[in-house]
Amino acid sequence: MLISDLQAAAWDDAALAAAARALAAAGGARLALLPVGETQVAGGVTAVRTPLRALRAGEPVHVEADVRVGHAGQSWRLELDGRLVAEAASGASPGETDRLVFAFAAPAAGLHRGLVVTAADRFPVDDARPFLLEVRDRIEVLIVHGPDAGAAGRGGWRYWANALAPAGAAPVAGSGADDLFGVRARDVADVADGDLADADAVLLVDTGPLGRRLQEAVAERLERDGGVALFTGDPADATAPDRTPLPALGLAGPNAFRAHAPAGAQEAVVAAPAHPVFDGLPADALATLSRATWRRYLVLPDADCEVLLATRDGDPLLALARRERGRLLVAPFHTLPDATDLAHNPMFPPLARRLVAYLAGGGRAFAGEVGVAPAVALAGAAATSAGTNGADANRADLLAGPSLHYRARPGAAAEILPARLGWRGGRAFVTGEPVSRQGFYTFVAGGDTLGDAVLATPAAEGDAALSTAAEAAARLAAAGLPQAEVLSAAPDGGIAAGAAGRELAPWLLGLAALVLLAETRLSRRAA
Repeated sequence: MLISDLQAAAWDDAALAAAARALAAAGGARLALLPVGETQVAGGVTAVRTPLRALRAGEPVHVEADVRVGHAGQSWRLELDGRLVAEAASGASPGETDRLVFAFAAPAAGLHRGLVVTAADRFPVDDARPFLLEVRDRIEVLIVHGPDAGAAGRGGWRYWANALAPAGAAPVAGSGADDLFGVRARDVADVADGDLADADAVLLVDTGPLGRRLQEAVAERLERDGGVALFTGDPADATAPDRTPLPALGLAGPNAFRAHAPAGAQEAVVAAPAHPVFDGLPADALATLSRATWRRYLVLPDADCEVLLATRDGDPLLALARRERGRLLVAPFHTLPDATDLAHNPMFPPLARRLVAYLAGGGRAFAGEVGVAPAVALAGAAATSAGTNGADANRADLLAGPSLHYRARPGAAAEILPARLGWRGGRAFVTGEPVSRQGFYTFVAGGDTLGDAVLATPAAEGDAALSTAAEAAARLAAAGLPQAEVLSAAPDGGIAAGAAGRELAPWLLGLAALVLLAETRLSRRAA
């Protein structure tokens, strides 16, 4: 007998298939279905979205949450490290979904544990949803550039370096820049092994063809969710498209080379104002950026790209290549004055910093759903240490003293779980066992923190919609289970009555009376 409220989202096809096999092995089994409970309207949190770019302390932050509304005027709180930092109320009707925006200032640098939470109701599984918010104190940027060009022997890469770290990364009054970005510049011929791995973001500026070793390093970085920007606008590429690194990175080469007279220079159009690169910029800032002009640039095919900035004629100027992993930004121009006046636009420094912050990513912690094994990649000294503890690329081995600490909420006591070291593609990972509870997980070894993860309940678990008995019976039959007999729906607390079937009490009482009568007659005869 299957007794269930028939929650539509709770069906597990794999479990149903296993049950079908077990009943088939038992032979002659029958299946009865007893629906219980009733539809409830309950509020909850189904998703939390943190900024996709690296954050700095004090900057405005918008965190979005998708919620199900349980009652009119329902409110939600956003907490960081156990402290309330923002609140929002929904104007949607009960049973509807809504998107809330929590606005606050980024806290101090570090990894912060957050919760979006509402008051508990009859369906508490989705009343709180955890997330991690990382605030950086430093973003390491590597600029790989080709030979300097121009009458003064200066390369366009210097514009990007100065926009990110003016005066050698020293704070500049009134510039809005600070020492958040640490910039290293290397000639393409001098890039050493490990340079790319040590950077949070990599800018390839007019490098020409990539050598095999550098090409492999860039491809590996993108496979590891890293960020790379490719600036390829050398006029020599107009007649030799194969000179660009685009084909080496799996992208189509440029279609043509545009060269406009000064009077015909192309102004820019912000094609994706809602993208994280531009998110939060006021309209006058976007209008200022749109006044930048371009005279010389390569024409990129935009079929496999998300265009962020384009010319008035629709040619892409900043485009994100669509990839399963990693972030690859392509800019088909160089930054010297004969190509564009972008570097002299007041919005160039904010644009440069936002592009690099986006490439650096919104966080290096693992985020997923319960039911999976949390895992984080080891980097730097941790990865080197792992390699010296007897592990190799062909098997998993124990890292000295690894463990996984679980906390349901910020500040809660930690439960210690086992963790193991593994290898994927030559890279060290620390992995825990598959878990079934949402909350915060921290990988530690000795006194060192190796990485953090957050796992949340799947959004479907909070959907209180119920299937009808007929729909449930049809799904059971489709999974190979015997045709279910649907018993009368039972209210809460009436399961036994609904499952009783034929009432036998009168028959049993009558049988007892007959037995008593028979015994009485037999006793009289014996007397």
